[in-house]
Amino acid sequence: MSGKKISTKILIVSSLIFIFFFAGCGKGDSSKKDDDEVRTKKEERAVKKVQNFSMELESKEKTKAGSSTEMTLKVKNDGSKSKKVSYGSPRRHDFEIFDSEGNMIWCQTCKDFFIQVVEEDTLDVDEEITFSASWDQVDNEGKVVKAGVYTLKASWFALESGGSVKKKIEIVD
Repeated sequence: MSGKKISTKILIVSSLIFIFFFAGCGKGDSSKKDDDEVRTKKEERAVKKVQNFSMELESKEKTKAGSSTEMTLKVKNDGSKSKKVSYGSPRRHDFEIFDSEGNMIWCQTCKDFFIQVVEEDTLDVDEEITFSASWDQVDNEGKVVKAGVYTLKASWFALESGGSVKKKIEIVD
């Protein structure tokens, strides 16, 4: 193999490593404002518009201590044409729980590892994708959490248009 071909291959591989390193798993664009967030139906849903997509987070406002807290994130293409979405890893979403002081106490994917591979999907007009999880009210350290008010955050990790939506949830005795 000639030195020029080897140099080209090294340049391509180095470029890909650089891109994947800086793209990472992504957390969406944290600089986006939460101004478009709307709450409806007794605070059981929170809806946010992100570009041509709507993100809807559903969970009961109150959950009895000792039971599971169910959560669903629905992402819908509200645009007028199909939209290609890319992801920086197989992790396309996450759910996180924060205590009243803003500390993250649980996340769905915290113990998971993801390879950094760019994947693409196409969402047709009005097409919706749904992500669901169940939280057993145990924090990341294995401790049962106390009754109180928490913040549930759902994130969608599409590179071009991802974002997050939050809502308050309460664990009651």
